[in-house]
Amino acid sequence: MSAYAFFVKNERDKIKVLDPGGTVDFKDFSRACSAKWNAMTVEDKVPFKDLADDDKARYKRDVEMMGGKIREERRIPMLLNVLCLHFSYLLVIIVPSFVRSILIGQFPS
Repeated sequence: MSAYAFFVKNERDKIKVLDPGGTVDFKDFSRACSAKWNAMTVEDKVPFKDLADDDKARYKRDVEMMGGKIREERRIPMLLNVLCLHFSYLLVIIVPSFVRSILIGQFPS
């Protein structure tokens, strides 16, 4: 997660403590967080940047522990999704014309 994401999570946790059962308007909350983040000094952002650096280091350790297979495992399902999507488009284009040619009795040569 980024430093800003850790900051937003921290702000959300503060709101949960103050009003445990309440709801928050996402649009207003996002604007308030953005304004507060932009008004913060570099020194105020350091704890969140440290958390982000620690999270990045944890992610790298996890990838190394898995033998670098995290990205490879994600590629296969993504590739299958893309192939299925393209195949479905082919079905939409080819199958109706094939069915129509069977019904009419005219087959492409």
